[in-house]
Amino acid sequence: MTRRILLCLWMVLLACAPAARAQETLGPGDRIRIWVKGEPELTVERVLDANGAISYPLLGSVEIGGRSPVEAARLIAKALDDGYLREPLVQVNLLSRPRSTIASPGAGPASREPAGAAPSAATSGSVAASAGLPSPCPIEIVDSKTGRGIGGAAMLLGGKIYQSNRLGQVVVDQPAGRIILLADGYNVLQGPLEEFVQVGPPHRLPLTPVALAEEVTVKVVDAETKQPLADVEVRLDQMKIRTNSKGVFKVREIKREFAEVKLTRKGYKPTRKLLDFKDPLEQVILMVRNE
Repeated sequence: MTRRILLCLWMVLLACAPAARAQETLGPGDRIRIWVKGEPELTVERVLDANGAISYPLLGSVEIGGRSPVEAARLIAKALDDGYLREPLVQVNLLSRPRSTIASPGAGPASREPAGAAPSAATSGSVAASAGLPSPCPIEIVDSKTGRGIGGAAMLLGGKIYQSNRLGQVVVDQPAGRIILLADGYNVLQGPLEEFVQVGPPHRLPLTPVALAEEVTVKVVDAETKQPLADVEVRLDQMKIRTNSKGVFKVREIKREFAEVKLTRKGYKPTRKLLDFKDPLEQVILMVRNE
């Protein structure tokens, strides 16, 4: 489910990301964060050397200078896909640039600032500071009822996608602007960050749990005859049960919004189905006979 959430945010990002950021190129001295879905050992921060290269796990030296963050992500993903990971999801974020290469308003990308000059508002995080948030900013994404951290939450902010760790913690570069925040089992949070964040420390973003059914009833039937199928083996996480004589099984003690069940029965094709645990009405799963 986390992968579905991330793919949704990627679609939003591709549709809405500013053109200027898309054309931004990386160069020597730039500090970047490389994030790989589901691979914490490959999620690292690096500084580009004088040749525009970085040292990266498994791949060694990778030259990404002169490329945009999106192009760098594609390059790394392609290299990882060549014998290491299958279809990896990679994101590259530019965290900071050398002081001498920070662009000033109206200047080209390589304009320089005097060594003793004060940073501009765009680079000092003054907007975030006015809201009581530092930049970069650690934020905890928590359950609004229990206060517990929510792991695997995905947030779109400032044209970047962030994902919380198992404790619900995430560090955002610029804590200002509109966000889209999603997590399995919780209502979507969308709007200006300053309207939702609880200034700390710790700074927190609370999510409201969706209302889940106390019990879900599922009926398994033949796809052609629509007759109920008894004795179908149903697997849900570590649970294994069978349908009764009416082709029915029930799920109780529900703690999440969705879950995938796997069904098998002699004479039928193995079936997978994503169940929605918000719906208390009887759900139906069709099984197709072997040809």
